[in-house]
Amino acid sequence: MVCQIIERLLGHCASGRLNRFCVRGVCVFGLVGLLWVSSPALRADDPPSAVGSVLKLLKSGKVPPARLGSVVEMVCTRGNEHDLAFVFQQALGEKAYTPELRRKSLGWLKDAAVNRKTLPADRAGLARLLDSAKADDVELLLRAIELAQVWKDTASAPLLIPIARAPESSPALRAAAMSALVVVDAPAAKAIASELLAEGQSYLNRSLGVTTLAGLDLTASAQAAAAVLKSTTPDDDPAKEAKYVNSPE
Repeated sequence: MVCQIIERLLGHCASGRLNRFCVRGVCVFGLVGLLWVSSPALRADDPPSAVGSVLKLLKSGKVPPARLGSVVEMVCTRGNEHDLAFVFQQALGEKAYTPELRRKSLGWLKDAAVNRKTLPADRAGLARLLDSAKADDVELLLRAIELAQVWKDTASAPLLIPIARAPESSPALRAAAMSALVVVDAPAAKAIASELLAEGQSYLNRSLGVTTLAGLDLTASAQAAAAVLKSTTPDDDPAKEAKYVNSPE
């Protein structure tokens, strides 16, 4: 639109309808217009931030460590997608936040997605947190898996599949990975559920298979549940299995 207006004004200039002072005005108008188009900070389509001053303080690095968690939580609770992107980028690294604050930050980002439908503008770094081979913080990995689910991040599927399949993954990680796969890659989730329901699998694995199918095919899930209950032995303790599933370790 800016370019079209400039073209029309210049056309009038060429026909002599505008004097030289107006020509200068056209040039100034064109410069401002081009700056407006090229600068995201000047465009009206960027949503206003309710935590602009708070984010500025956070970016300055002058927030006392004792208050850092409260400030980050405020940004996640009230900030827009650009504010959340800054928090997410900080949580990706190991220098800006403590391990505990990194875990909490991912939890607050999850809450922002669930409660406010607000996601970071840039979510490309999530894969770095989902690489189980490099993960030395199981709880942080669990929070990252939960983010993949609420963000519906289909690009995370290749990293979630090995977590869901790996016998060495904790029950909580496997359950979270399966729950996320139901959202981001349903065919993969269904295939792994079938593997978990195969004869000879543990009660825990079969239960996870049933739970996964419940999010994909209620009829198949009910049939699988009946088969699992029928094959349950006195050694299968649902309460004990649930305790393991709820523990990230």
